[in-house]
Amino acid sequence: MTILVRCADPRINIFLEEIGVADQLGILKSDYAVISNTGSIRYFIEKSQLEDFYKQLEILVYHFKADRISLLNHTDCGFYKSIGKDDEDNYLTDLKEIKTKLNSKFPDLRIDGYLMDTETGGMKNEAGEKIELPYTQK
Repeated sequence: MTILVRCADPRINIFLEEIGVADQLGILKSDYAVISNTGSIRYFIEKSQLEDFYKQLEILVYHFKADRISLLNHTDCGFYKSIGKDDEDNYLTDLKEIKTKLNSKFPDLRIDGYLMDTETGGMKNEAGEKIELPYTQK
């Protein structure tokens, strides 16, 4: 089972579901869970709620036998804008920081970080490297 941690921004749905980015990345298999809020992982960092985030993950990992956590940030995020952190470096830094923490907390799980461009659907990994996908971007 995969756990997808993402922002609640509906623009992401077009690329994840309609264009099939999730299928191409193998994020949303038949059995998956979603942790979604405004701001994705930045919300938990900003609101000092990382322990709550970890608890949610632990329930999904241990009770439902998750084997993968996919972290998804996106450009032009309203939450990041509201705290003055709306730039690619901040999105990627958060992905790397949380991925590192999750790797130590869940060493047997595959943990991926992605940054989606909400205008094109283009994807980068947490290192900022472009991920080539076979779909056509706008």
